[in-house]
Amino acid sequence: MKKLNLLLGILFLVILSTSVFSLSLPSTVTLDEKQAGETATGSLIITNNGANTVTLSVYLQDSSDFEDEDEDAISVSFNPASGISIPATQSKTIAISAIIDDNVDSATYKGNIVIFDGTTTSTVKLAVPVAPEICESGKQGDLKISDYSIKKNPDTDADDEFYLGNDIEVEIDVDNNGDDEVTDIVVEAILYDLTEGEDVASAQADKFDLQDGKDETGIKLTLKVPTDADPDDTYAVYFKASEDGSEEDNCQYESQEVDVKTKDYDMSIDLQSINPSTVNCGSNVDFNVLVKNTGSKDESNVYVKVQDSTKYLQGTTASFDLDSDEDTSKIITIAVPNNITAGSYTFEAFIYFHDGEYKSDLNTANKITVSCEVPNKAPVANAGQDQTVSANTLVILDGSQSSDADGNQLTYKWEQIGGMQTQLTNANANIATFTPTSSGAYLFKLTVNDGKLESSDNILITVSGSTLPTGNVVYEEDSIFGSMRDALPTIAWVLGIIILLLGITFLVKMIFFNRKYEPL
Repeated sequence: MKKLNLLLGILFLVILSTSVFSLSLPSTVTLDEKQAGETATGSLIITNNGANTVTLSVYLQDSSDFEDEDEDAISVSFNPASGISIPATQSKTIAISAIIDDNVDSATYKGNIVIFDGTTTSTVKLAVPVAPEICESGKQGDLKISDYSIKKNPDTDADDEFYLGNDIEVEIDVDNNGDDEVTDIVVEAILYDLTEGEDVASAQADKFDLQDGKDETGIKLTLKVPTDADPDDTYAVYFKASEDGSEEDNCQYESQEVDVKTKDYDMSIDLQSINPSTVNCGSNVDFNVLVKNTGSKDESNVYVKVQDSTKYLQGTTASFDLDSDEDTSKIITIAVPNNITAGSYTFEAFIYFHDGEYKSDLNTANKITVSCEVPNKAPVANAGQDQTVSANTLVILDGSQSSDADGNQLTYKWEQIGGMQTQLTNANANIATFTPTSSGAYLFKLTVNDGKLESSDNILITVSGSTLPTGNVVYEEDSIFGSMRDALPTIAWVLGIIILLLGITFLVKMIFFNRKYEPL
């Protein structure tokens, strides 16, 4: 019997102690997010559900949980930290302060708070988020991000889980809680890699002003998760509102952590360039496309197609294999037909993979317009008709009848390519001139250029003699002697003929009249 009473007494004490010292505690306490160099605060509320007063003390289980890799620390303190007396059925609020060193890396630091009553312990998780330097001087001023949200991702059916290459669509509301107008307000969304301490994507809305007490709602922005983001890192989306050029006066932000994941089968594609961006009909154009396997599985029989919005111009690569996390560049050449209508064409690239699935470069900022222009026609040079002129007269070379079917402005060049030498005036104008001093032939070429193409035409100038003085001094003889000089050739011919006739007569006489006749 004594043993039974002893056991019942022990059981009663156990039950009594359990009921007397029953505490109600939160599972996690998260302090306000602050930047390095600032102090984060929060509170721990302990409720005594027992029948008797309890006296407690609180402390960190392991302070090294709140240090970064360089041992830059967050100093956590509690007020009060010991001798905390909580009567039965009452609560006590413990203030928590975390002084963040200037050099602490951006991250959410997690550890445990220990609650000790002298015999038993309980733990509560503590999270101290250290924000990157979103605001230059921390949160300041009268602006407030009154509401923010991330649209549910259709691929994951969650607003905090995104695959590589997914769009993150956010919506932000901003209030001006001050007494003065705030001008040039900039609203941004930033995807930040907390592990690496860098922003990996950002988007910004147009600037606006807010009168005191007013708000701006429904500001929508879109971020794209980079295809090279590391799924093992920790990410957060920051929603920021600041006064442009005066962040030290007005800057506020909020944040939400998101998970970045990798699909088993997934690809990304980026139409990087079109060369040339302006192409003539009948020419070729090259499309440079970057493809990356962002899935966790290797892919085979992958191919890329590029086409314009009308599907009139298109080209496709041969199929290829691409291992997980690898990328490759592909060049697709498309021949632009001669009969295509001149104008602008917008192209899109598609990547086909894993049993017919495909993705495209849907971001309109990456779409490029290609202009197809009518080929330039060569100008027609016209140097004018051949001319016959007298020496010492001004000759005009007129190329003004040259033409260009495209209406382009022409340049002119005259040059002599044969004949008697002379000097041209205005050789680079449509009309050039020269004065020949000698008779003979003069050959010239006119070349016209429209800036791209050129053509030539020749003109022949024939120069005859002239009675006009040449400017040289010539000796003039007396008229009598001059006449005699001019008559000398004729006299010489006459004398020669007379002498010839006399010689013939003499020979005939010698033959026939000098014979002696004998009498019959």
